[in-house]
Amino acid sequence: MSVEVRGLRHRVGEGFELDVPILDFCQGSAVLVLGPSGSGKSSFLRLLAGLDRPDEGGIRIGGERVSGAGVWTPPHERGVAMLAQDFGLWPHLGAAQHLAFVRSRGRSIAYGPEECELLEQVGLTGKSTARPARLSGGEQQRLALARALAVRPRLLLLDEPFANVDVVLAGQLQELIERLRREQGFTLVQVAHYARASVLAADSVVIFRGGRVVQKAAWETIASAPVDPWTRRVVEAFS
Repeated sequence: MSVEVRGLRHRVGEGFELDVPILDFCQGSAVLVLGPSGSGKSSFLRLLAGLDRPDEGGIRIGGERVSGAGVWTPPHERGVAMLAQDFGLWPHLGAAQHLAFVRSRGRSIAYGPEECELLEQVGLTGKSTARPARLSGGEQQRLALARALAVRPRLLLLDEPFANVDVVLAGQLQELIERLRREQGFTLVQVAHYARASVLAADSVVIFRGGRVVQKAAWETIASAPVDPWTRRVVEAFS
């Protein structure tokens, strides 16, 4: 789905303000958000997800206003799923039960063929009854991704989910997400500190610094014409 941000402002803690006057993402696109720690990347995703309310401005998702002008749509009604570094898996539930629980909005852990099929799609065939403690780190990440996809989101938000895995596994998971995005048609907005594989897969890149968008364009455009010396250094980090 498309995402439209207008006049978005949000104070975070003391002395920091996220200020995004205008930002648009096309339906079904893959967007990579880059920037140093504390630049506002995660805060921006939380506003899109509905986990925080902006102080000013509005957000439209799929053409529908979800915040601003007296409108507030709660997270579970936005068609948005978010996956962060802390997977938050439930230790007492098996893999398929995780998916059944979120699909039923907490009403049931009874699973069926659809849950098992989704586990197969993310490479967890035969792991339907396995609890998180019996899964490897990479398998836990795949389960967290499957749980996010279980609600059939129109917009998937990834907040550095591969920060703590090796380069090979990160590349495999990135390829998996790209395949699922093409198959299911959701829009992807992914935050990263350093994500060379993600840059290559992104339709557009947004660079944050100090709570503001420094540049948004296709990576080729940013690489050939960075807006300032600081952005050029960001480009060089991926060269």
